Amino acid sequence: MIFSPIPSAANLLATATPAGEDPASTFIRLLTVFLLAMWVGFEVITKVPQRLHTPLTSGSNAISGVTVVG
Repeated sequence: MIFSPIPSAANLLATATPAGEDPASTFIRLLTVFLLAMWVGFEVITKVPQRLHTPLTSGSNAISGVTVVG
């Protein structure tokens, strides 16, 4: 089997569905969480002042670089 870092939607639904729960309701629940996370993330990012944007971005890029190297 070839390892894929990106799971398929069927695998996500299979692992996220508790026994006895309808797959359609699980999909709606996961979609709701995803959309709420997008909305909260957008609201938080738009509230960052312009002066802080560049230092925060460079800091997060440095953390990502350390993660990739490590």
